[in-house]
Amino acid sequence: FFRFIAQCLLLHESYSVFTIGSARSWMRYLHDRQGEYEVFPGDELLAHENLNPSREDIRLVVENAHYTGEPGQPVFTNKNVAAILGLLDDAYTTHSTRDIGEYDVDHIFPRDKSDEIEEAVGEEVDLDRIGNLQLLYRPLNREEKQEMWPTEWFGTVSDAEEEELKRVNQYPEASLEPHSAREFIRTREEQLIDHLDERYVK
Repeated sequence: FFRFIAQCLLLHESYSVFTIGSARSWMRYLHDRQGEYEVFPGDELLAHENLNPSREDIRLVVENAHYTGEPGQPVFTNKNVAAILGLLDDAYTTHSTRDIGEYDVDHIFPRDKSDEIEEAVGEEVDLDRIGNLQLLYRPLNREEKQEMWPTEWFGTVSDAEEEELKRVNQYPEASLEPHSAREFIRTREEQLIDHLDERYVK
């Protein structure tokens, strides 16, 4: 169901899918098919309305995905961030004992190190862009990673765990050193667009 909401958020930027008309159409569709589904039929509901994103729809959402959350606020404070991270569902479905509510939006390059990153890059870097954001299991984020540099943090986990985290969060083949933060964010955003294009554009 969360993936369905994420797809709707992605589509809403271009097609305004959260309308009374859409809700009524989906309600009728579900009512007429009671008992047919064991899993929420999100893909079928979108297909019923002929709602499919284009690559440009995805790019628009990626470009406008900017995190504004602070400690104590809800996890998703920007619908575009929720759309993109929600569609990277391997990041929160690979562990059957966890729930999406147990994840934080984490900054890969920590926001608290912005001054050091700016000095290393030579100019200001927007660390709140989607290219620097990932979903991370809350205990892992708050008790282990905290404000560590990504290279430092990956040095504390097993090779298998590092590989999984990079895979499910769509890390590009790019340096994680502070001087490469801007390039990493740009490259990852292009990879996110390619990944979602391959998975959702029909």
